[in-house]
Order: sequence, then C-alpha cells, then structure tokens
Amino acid sequence: MSVSRFLLLLALASLLQSCDSIKLGHAEKSLQGTWHVKSIYSNEQDASGPNKDGTHKESGELGTFIFSGTKVSHSYTRLGKNYTDTSPWKLSAERHPISFHSYLRFTLSLKNQSYEVRFGDRTSDSEKDARRIELHPASPTYHNDRHHILKLIKE
Repeated sequence: MSVSRFLLLLALASLLQSCDSIKLGHAEKSLQGTWHVKSIYSNEQDASGPNKDGTHKESGELGTFIFSGTKVSHSYTRLGKNYTDTSPWKLSAERHPISFHSYLRFTLSLKNQSYEVRFGDRTSDSEKDARRIELHPASPTYHNDRHHILKLIKE
C-alpha cells in the first residue's frame, strides 16, 4: 500500500470519527428533557397476553423519562407494575455494519439496564432535535429473552 493511499484512508477514518462525535453530541442534547412513554411492547416468553403467546402491547400515558444533566429519572407502568428509578446515564455510539454500509448505533447505559436508542425515523440526522425515540434492550439475544420495547415522545 502506498503512503498516499494509507494517508487517504487515515484521513477518511478520522473524518468519519469526527462526524460520529458530532452526531453523538446531537443525540445527547436531544435526550435532555422530559420524554413521555406512549407505548410499550412486551414479550414475556410465556403463555400470557391476549393471544396467549406472551406478547402484550400497551399504549397511552404510561410514564416519563426525565433526562437532566448526567441523571435520568424514570417512572412508567408496564403490565400493571410500576418501574421507578433514578440513575446516572451515558450515551455511546458505535458503527455497525449492514450489508455494504454501516449505521451508527446509540446505546443508553443506565444503572441496571442498557438500551439501544433509535431516534425518530432512523434517517441520517434523526438524532438531531429528536422528538421520538424507541428504547430496545441492548442485549444481542433479546429476541429470545423476556424483554420490552418503549416508545417515547418529547412534547
């Protein structure tokens, strides 16, 4: 590999990392404030639920997540049980390959849980001034485990 080709690849990698840092900053800024939990999809991996397959979908005013500085407080009701906590939070971003492309995956780490955060419609700038997010379990095997997915709106 020639030196000029190596330097070009290094410059492209540096540019990509710089763009990712800017996107992470936009995402962190978007999270600040009050989010309303509007729907929750739960998979209990049992015979519960309306179809006796463990799946439940709830909607309405189910609770809130309030991001303030480095703390997040949340209180929401899922399947008749109230979940309330306050913890530090950290958002990270990592590139993940999809076919011939890659996407920036945002992970929200709380004290006892990690979520993949999906901003808006998941287009290239959806993390900027986001008004809708989905919180998916960050575990790569969550489809085989009990889990829940939260859909939130910022008003």
